[in-house]
Amino acid sequence: MKKITLLAITLLLFNSCFAKLTPNANLQSLINPPISSQKNTWIGADIGTSIELSPHRYLWLFGDTSLGISHFPARYVNSKPNIAMIHNSVGIMNCDQTHCQKIQKYLGWKHNHPVSFFQTQNSNDYYWVQAGARIKDKLFLTAAHLQTASNMKMIGTTFLLVDHVDQTPDHWRIVNRLDIKQTKANINWSAGVVKTKNNLFIIGEKGNGFDRQAIISRLSFKDILNSDWKKLSLQSNQIIKGLPGTSEISIVPGKKHRWVSVEIPPFEFDIKEYYADRLQGPWHAGPALYHIPAPWSTTKTNGHATYICYAAKLHPELASNKHDLVVTYNINTNGFDLGLQGLAIFANNLKQPKYKSLYIPQFLI
Repeated sequence: MKKITLLAITLLLFNSCFAKLTPNANLQSLINPPISSQKNTWIGADIGTSIELSPHRYLWLFGDTSLGISHFPARYVNSKPNIAMIHNSVGIMNCDQTHCQKIQKYLGWKHNHPVSFFQTQNSNDYYWVQAGARIKDKLFLTAAHLQTASNMKMIGTTFLLVDHVDQTPDHWRIVNRLDIKQTKANINWSAGVVKTKNNLFIIGEKGNGFDRQAIISRLSFKDILNSDWKKLSLQSNQIIKGLPGTSEISIVPGKKHRWVSVEIPPFEFDIKEYYADRLQGPWHAGPALYHIPAPWSTTKTNGHATYICYAAKLHPELASNKHDLVVTYNINTNGFDLGLQGLAIFANNLKQPKYKSLYIPQFLI
């Protein structure tokens, strides 16, 4: 009896350590797929970055996007491999003072077939558009630029400038583009963007794997809005002290600290908070805000974790006095270790309502 009581107390203390954030069904309903028998329905995606376009209108950026039939919470991937997934899509969320409407998703279209919303200039590569900010009447975006016929091999970073952003996304037009080739230093500038009064701070990563470092640079609004992007250059590149390197990140103003961010360390299942008074650092690790539960954090396949969790993002537009942090994160099958078996698990899981959280940004408040 004493052993059972001790175990119960231990579990209670463990769970209380991660009670700072909890899932929220109301917010989750904003992003979950609609019920649709159309074979090209948006049924899941990652990245999940939100960008203010106006005080009541927000852009959502999505990465690899699964398409198929939605009887949500059951989903069925399109049976045609060439249109089962596109590499990016977007959503628009309209809000008033009391609530937000369901995010309306947009795909790209070519010859009546769905394609990535943001197209590269070459059919042999693609973008993961990960971050950005509105500057006057334009939208600045930064994207990871990858090869199609490879296992996510980086070509470099691409900056995009988009016009007509007050219209629906199907009327948007890319008016400027800058490709930054990958170097031996493995520097990528697509992780995040922070907007200040007159500048954008671009957050990137340097290096690979567990040794990568977070880096920061700056672009002025004036330079971004200049039509000659051949002269556009990142200013004052430096390592961010104390902030782990990551391929995607959101950094927003905090209440207790000037800046706050969240991350999920690679192949871990805790969402951790980081804070700083200066973007350049030093950053400090705060408490773990949430432990991602079973089955995502506990299931194994052939000795490897079946699932990975990543892409933790902050959404200050949805925060309130009661809930000052609104976070999303993503769950996917572990393609790094499981390869094609991971893809089979993914498609099979989507069909089962109990896996409704798989591959849709999950809201926590």
